[in-house]
Amino acid sequence: MTRGTRKHTRASALIAVMMVIAMLMAVVLAISHFQAVARQTHMTEEASLRFREGARFAVQEQLLKVAPPSGLLVTATSANVTPAGNPVIVPEMAKNIFDRKTGLPDLRSLESSPANNVLKLTPTTSDVGLRVFGSNTYTTVITNVPGYAAYAPNGSVNITNMQSWANPTFQDPRKTLEAYSGVMAVVGAKKDASVANVTYGEAHVIEGNAKIDHGNGITYKKKHLPLPAYEKALIDQIKSARQEMINSGNSGDKTQQLYSGGLTPGSIISLFFGGESGLEQFLSLGNANHFFLPTIPFFSPAPPYLYSFAFHMPYPADTANYAANENLAAQIQSLNDQIKKAGEELEKLWDKVKAAEAAYQQNSSLDNLTALNNAKAAHSSKQGEVDSLNQQMQALFGPQKASMDAQIASSQPRGVPLTRSQDPDGNDGVTGWSYASAGGMLGKLIGLLFTFNFADLASEFGNPDVKLVHFGSKDREFKFVLDANNLGIDATMTVPRGRSLKLSGKNITVSGDLWLQRGSTFYADCDKLSVVPGRGSDPSKFFSPAGRIFMEEGSTLICRGEVECVGSPQWGSVIVGGVPGKIHPITTAILAKKVSLGNGVFAGCAIDDLVEGLGDMLNNNTLKDLNNNLMRPLLANVAPNAAKALGPFFARKPYFAKYATTFQVICPPLPPFGQPGPPIPTPIPFPIKNCMVPVARAFGFVYSVSLNLGLGENFYTHSDWWIFGEGVVPMVPQADPTKLAEKFTSFGSSTLAALDPATIVGKFIESAAKDMVAYVVTEVCKQIVTKIASAAIPYVGLTDIAGTLLDEITQNLSNRFGAQTTAGDAMTSALTSSVANAGKATLDNLASVISLNLQDEFLREYNGTLVYAEETITVGGKNATGMFVAGGDIQINSLQCTGTLLSQNGNVACSRLLFYPYFNQASLYVPKEGPSGWLSRGKEFLYDKDYASNKAVDIGPPAIPPVVSAQGWFQ
Repeated sequence: MTRGTRKHTRASALIAVMMVIAMLMAVVLAISHFQAVARQTHMTEEASLRFREGARFAVQEQLLKVAPPSGLLVTATSANVTPAGNPVIVPEMAKNIFDRKTGLPDLRSLESSPANNVLKLTPTTSDVGLRVFGSNTYTTVITNVPGYAAYAPNGSVNITNMQSWANPTFQDPRKTLEAYSGVMAVVGAKKDASVANVTYGEAHVIEGNAKIDHGNGITYKKKHLPLPAYEKALIDQIKSARQEMINSGNSGDKTQQLYSGGLTPGSIISLFFGGESGLEQFLSLGNANHFFLPTIPFFSPAPPYLYSFAFHMPYPADTANYAANENLAAQIQSLNDQIKKAGEELEKLWDKVKAAEAAYQQNSSLDNLTALNNAKAAHSSKQGEVDSLNQQMQALFGPQKASMDAQIASSQPRGVPLTRSQDPDGNDGVTGWSYASAGGMLGKLIGLLFTFNFADLASEFGNPDVKLVHFGSKDREFKFVLDANNLGIDATMTVPRGRSLKLSGKNITVSGDLWLQRGSTFYADCDKLSVVPGRGSDPSKFFSPAGRIFMEEGSTLICRGEVECVGSPQWGSVIVGGVPGKIHPITTAILAKKVSLGNGVFAGCAIDDLVEGLGDMLNNNTLKDLNNNLMRPLLANVAPNAAKALGPFFARKPYFAKYATTFQVICPPLPPFGQPGPPIPTPIPFPIKNCMVPVARAFGFVYSVSLNLGLGENFYTHSDWWIFGEGVVPMVPQADPTKLAEKFTSFGSSTLAALDPATIVGKFIESAAKDMVAYVVTEVCKQIVTKIASAAIPYVGLTDIAGTLLDEITQNLSNRFGAQTTAGDAMTSALTSSVANAGKATLDNLASVISLNLQDEFLREYNGTLVYAEETITVGGKNATGMFVAGGDIQINSLQCTGTLLSQNGNVACSRLLFYPYFNQASLYVPKEGPSGWLSRGKEFLYDKDYASNKAVDIGPPAIPPVVSAQGWFQ
């Protein structure tokens, strides 16, 4: 082998060794790298495991306020990065219903989904090896489970369309039906659950079949439903809240002022003839329109042959025209005096005849015979004189009686005025007499008079159907039906702000609208409450009494029995209020045994809420001033207090005959003794004032004042000064506020800032109401009636009472009416002068821009109500909105339902459900307990925030643990 060859061989071996070394080094490096990667992977996995452990504790700490344990290798610091706008619903939020600034939370959610909270978790550790995350953070979405969208734990659920919904504002550019909330809609049923067209949800059943047709959802069939069984606890909350509100509202019981069974002829007669008992038990609207007034007799005898009767009758004047005949009265009185004198002489002559007969029988001498014949001749001559006087009296009576009999036979009472515009002029009654009303009872009247049984006469021949008050506008007839079984309220009924009202009966029907203002409660203690369209209503117009229930925030309707509300096909059965530009939680409720809302639930707002919202949204100082100076004071305080002072109840002007129904009764002396014979009554119209005219006026005064004090605040939309139109509720349907802002030009710069309703109504009560009952009892009953009916009164006394005394009392009544009118005018002058017709014109302007044909408009900023029925709930119309809870079936026939549905023992059926998570709970305002007496209530001037109780009760599912609905790293 040559040297060169050996060198080449060594070089090759060196290269080979180097290559082996390189390969070995590569293997070592590879092994080292894989070991490093494995170690890093292991440490990353360990860090992730430790982080997940720490993250769970961090979320627990954030949600449940439970501190994490010590010794965690990796902890997580959490920060709530939920976009601004997610509201927090505080406990008993409704107690702040009158706090306009910081009261109810605003549920608008333009940037985030309702019920979702976003947490940002940053890992931290002291172990260098576990610091593997760098600047990465972890995002977790926590869903606060609101409960089921539809829940029938003992029945089935059938929903044609279901989607999660977010209740968009008017500023939200999304289409209303595309405003998904991002909260899963969960359906739970014991039996079948059939849901279609689901955007995002689950259907769970225990026994039957779960089915989802189309959409994004999962079905489950398990032994238990996914959420805790909360139906019993929820219904127990509702029942407890209902009872608390009933207890608070019992002091507002006004049933006795609508209907009272305490008025009977006997009790009125006792009042008239005793003069001591009070009127409080009689002061009801039913009694005011079916009042019993007795017939009061004046009895003026000129014995033994002539009697003058004046029947003071509570009846209208006849249609016949009877001329007064003072000359005839003078002739009759003159003849009566002559008959009386001749009768007395005839009786003395008869005594002489009897004495002469006795003398002749003892001694039949010629002288005694001559004396007897002379006595008989004198008696016969005097008898002839008496007969002649009788014939003259008959000659006076005869033509008058024949004429009067003919007129009476053809005459009819004029009738009772049906409206205020038909009332007679003046306050002294209608010129005329009531012979037609007295003619048929004359014989019995005369018989009772001669027995001096005045109480029986007054009771038997009184008028049990006297009308004492008018209600509403000048051309409105009174058509209330008020008895033990039915309260038929022919009017729009109102419960003012912060107040409560209770009515009891078998059936209650409101023919008009029912307006429950902010923070009010109405308890209908009846088998059935029906709200139906009022007279002349136009269902196509929103501002027409169409049989709806208007519910401002914080209001509650409670019924022991069934609630049936007809409403309008165009505008719904229930209008739930809110404030434009805001979306508030549920603070209203309908709680009953059974609920039927024929035309659904719509959203709206009180006109002052509308002006408030517009002023804030547009930063419009003119609208803010209009609200602060006119709208809010008017609706909150002025209107209910004005109703106490002047309307909606008005005393009728007396419609009785102006004059008493007068008769002359002659009892011609009979031979041979000259004793009075059978009475011959003759109607002769004398101008003697009918004392029942001021009596009726006095009672009309008492009733109008007491009814206004007690019930005026509940019916003031029927007052003459109500600026929005008779019976019209000034709530506006939901509409784009920006379209409505320019429609308030009618009000101009009107203001009520200087009006002090408490002071003015206080003066009214002091001047016109304080002693009205005592006045009528002591002045009217004692001074007039007891003097009239005490005994046979001389003719001069009759004239005195019918004249001077009645004039004095009439003047006193006029002064009291004047005080009432002065106080009322002071209260209402600001309304009638500066804002007359402005309210009606504004509503007409608003109506011109509102249309429910635009679904995108009326489904924005939608307000909901809690509807609870022990038995069933049935809703029709275009929309049903709120939290529906029933013991039995829930049948939603509306085109769509917005909210949640829960049936404890029945089935749930709905065509289209927009599941709105916030409509799964409610907070109900509990009104302040007020005075119970009608006069005490009348003296209470405070409403709204000045009468706030600051009490509320919450209703909703028990706390359901939040769930993590999404999570992941954010790099």
